[in-house]
Amino acid sequence: MHLTFAADVAPFLSDDLKFALNFFHPALMWVLFATTLYAGYLGWKWRQTRQMDAGEEKTALVKKRLNQRHYVLGSVVLAVMVAGSVGGMAVTYIKQRQAV
Repeated sequence: MHLTFAADVAPFLSDDLKFALNFFHPALMWVLFATTLYAGYLGWKWRQTRQMDAGEEKTALVKKRLNQRHYVLGSVVLAVMVAGSVGGMAVTYIKQRQAV
C-alpha cells in the first residue's frame, strides 16, 4: 500500500503553512537571482581593480577583498543550484513512483 506524500504530510500542516509554502520556491529563485547578479558585480569590480595602475583607489578596493566575496557568493549560488536540482529530481521521482 502506497500513501501519497500529500496524504502523509497534509494532516500535520496548517492551512496557513500550506499557503505560505506556495511562495517559498519563487521567493528562493528571486533571492538566488539577486545573489547571482551581486556575485557577478563583485567579479566585475575585481577585474577592474586588477587592471588599475597602483594608487590610492586600487589600494582601497583591494582592502574590500572583492575577490574573496565574489568567490564565496559564487560557491553559495552553485551549491544552492545543485541542491535544488537534486531535490527537484528526488521530488519528481517520489511523485512518479507513487503514481504507478
